[in-house]
Amino acid sequence: MNSNPTFYPRYRNTPVSSVAPEHLQLWVPPKFRTRTELPLQTGQYTEYIVTDADIGRLDVLAARLYNDASLWWVIAYVNSISNPLEQMSVGLVLKLPTVAYVQQFLT
Repeated sequence: MNSNPTFYPRYRNTPVSSVAPEHLQLWVPPKFRTRTELPLQTGQYTEYIVTDADIGRLDVLAARLYNDASLWWVIAYVNSISNPLEQMSVGLVLKLPTVAYVQQFLT
């Protein structure tokens, strides 16, 4: 493969990041609450066993459970997952908060 930038002229004006990969994060938990403010009690969640199709796809679980894929971070937050691609494995048991808990959490 040719590494000459003129070989791919459409990319010549694309900015290059100077941040080292070890400093990149996929997701940073929100700062507006801590777990101690609204603890997850028995009955406020269901347990779910991760399958191969679920690896890194908390958005699909959120869409199925809450009808809103953008709430994937709630599942990540409750389960202390900062990188779904690295921290999820087949057989992992996730706590999926109920809709009522999520509504209370967001208000």
